[in-house]
Amino acid sequence: LLPVMLRTADEIKRSLKGIQFLLPVADSVFEKRIARIVKESGIDIKVINNNIYDVMNVSDLVITASGTATLEAACLRTPMIVVYKTSLTTWILGNILIKLPYVSLPNILAGRRIVPELLQFRVTPNRLANLALSLLEDSQELEEMKAELNKVTRKLGEPGAIERAARIVVKNLA
Repeated sequence: LLPVMLRTADEIKRSLKGIQFLLPVADSVFEKRIARIVKESGIDIKVINNNIYDVMNVSDLVITASGTATLEAACLRTPMIVVYKTSLTTWILGNILIKLPYVSLPNILAGRRIVPELLQFRVTPNRLANLALSLLEDSQELEEMKAELNKVTRKLGEPGAIERAARIVVKNLA
C-alpha cells in the first residue's frame, strides 16, 4: 500500500498547500527502508519511528490499513479512511468464507458504516485523495465521525476493551 499512499499524498498536496504528512513506522527494522522509499518519491513526508499514538492524536485525518490501527485511531477519536488490499486469491476466498459487511473494526463494532472503507480494486490514489480532500474540507463531517468513534469507544467500556472487541468480532463472524 505504500506506493498508493505516496501517490495519494502527492495528489492531496497539490490541492491543499501547507498540509503536512506524517508516516509512523511501528517496526524500526523497516524504518530506514521506508524512509529511503519516501525520500526517493520526492514527496515531503516525515517518517516517524514508533510514536504511532502521538501521530494519530495530532492528525486531522488518518489513512490506515484495516487492522488494529483502526481501533487505536477510534480510541483516540481520530477520523480515518480505511484501506484494504490483498492478493486476488485471498480476496476471493475472503468474500466466500467471511460474510462481514465491513472490514474495519470501528464499522464492525458500530454495526454500520461510520468510517469510509476503500477495498481492493477501489484503492487508487485518485479515489483515496478525493475522499481525503472531501473529508478534510468538511469539518462537520469530521466532527460527526469523531462523535461516532466516541460512541464505539464507549461501547468498548473499561479496561479489557480488546477482549470485548474480539468477542464482538467473533460473534459477527458466526
